[in-house]
Amino acid sequence: MHLRPDDADAYYYRGNAKYDLERYAEAITDYDQAVRIDPDDAGTYFNRGNAKYNLSRHEEAIADYDQAIRIDPYDAGAYNNRANAKDALGRYEEAIADYDQAIHIDPDDADAYFNRGDTKDALGRYEEAIADYDQAIHIDPDYTDAYFNRGNAKYNLGMYDEAIANYDAVIRMRPNDADAYAMQGGINYQTGKYEDSISYLDRAISIEPDLAYAYAIRGDSKLALGLYEDAIADYDEAIRIDPDFADAYFNRGWAEGELGRHEE
Repeated sequence: MHLRPDDADAYYYRGNAKYDLERYAEAITDYDQAVRIDPDDAGTYFNRGNAKYNLSRHEEAIADYDQAIRIDPYDAGAYNNRANAKDALGRYEEAIADYDQAIHIDPDDADAYFNRGDTKDALGRYEEAIADYDQAIHIDPDYTDAYFNRGNAKYNLGMYDEAIANYDAVIRMRPNDADAYAMQGGINYQTGKYEDSISYLDRAISIEPDLAYAYAIRGDSKLALGLYEDAIADYDEAIRIDPDFADAYFNRGWAEGELGRHEE
């Protein structure tokens, strides 16, 4: 395909087509050309930033979002995506400030509330995170990930019944969500309902056989029930999937000790 060397739109749209095919590096090359021809198009900077973000080139992505915002200070999406890049770099407070601005511009953007909730959750500000997930769900009642993450935040606060209600909602909307079943299993383990925990974890593992933490929690439940050989088998599987799973090694050693295998 031959493009007129002065046609910024042609490079822009070809870049978009390559972006949609996940050919991000090639898309960036086309966006570079578009920016060279027309350095004042906010959309080109925005899309180039998105391509760089998807290649984990977060600092460069931020620079492009900066340019998009300079040209169009009311682009909520640019603030949201710049916040995502800052979050990926661990610059959480700066990310929150950008999410705040995105929400100020577009108060009906469920994604901005969801993303801000995730950042607050990463800071351990669980109550604030829950408030953001609440708002995301208010705007979009089918926002499955918001239910899941709200469940996680409530789990971290020990609000187990409310966490379960959120995981139940996830399972209603996404019946094969292994993580939702696994988290149900984790709560049942925490509350001493070991048989129920095992049932949920069986389901999680049947959906996603490489979910290391599901094997580990199921091992914990079996350990609590005195099913030491079965617990060891689960810890073995968790370690096979994730060789750096320290808790699985520790608890496997505990189970082996209960069987008198102190030397193993």
